[in-house]
Amino acid sequence: MCTGTILDASLFKLFDKDEMKPWRKWIEKGYGKIIYTQSGKFKKELMKGPKISSYIVEKRRSGSAVLIDTEKLKKASIKLNSRNFRSDDRHMLELSVAGNAEVLCTGDEKLKEDILSLVDHDQPRAVYPHEASRKAQEKFLNKRRCTSSN
Repeated sequence: MCTGTILDASLFKLFDKDEMKPWRKWIEKGYGKIIYTQSGKFKKELMKGPKISSYIVEKRRSGSAVLIDTEKLKKASIKLNSRNFRSDDRHMLELSVAGNAEVLCTGDEKLKEDILSLVDHDQPRAVYPHEASRKAQEKFLNKRRCTSSN
């Protein structure tokens, strides 16, 4: 599957701002796919972010967003059951595991630590540097972009 990315609710308010523009262009060019679910806490968060919700619907139609079903989320939850995390965003960690997401976009420092603690040999994970320079953001994304064969 193409490089998966998750946008945390902590950045919904910045979605249409300049610091997220490289990420949006990366998605729009087909270099990455948005991983999301329509269940649980993530669904509640999406309902509070109409711009991102509309964007995800649009990207799903174009094939640039992947819906993760409840069954996959349950399996990820079981896989993570024995782990302790610092953040209160277990739903994001489950979504990351269930959707094999490599890139997390968040402003939550505890969630950043938790997502990076999930790194394993089969699934590298990284946090999008939304506060970095445009050049640094583009360099980060270029290293993780899908090829045309994905």
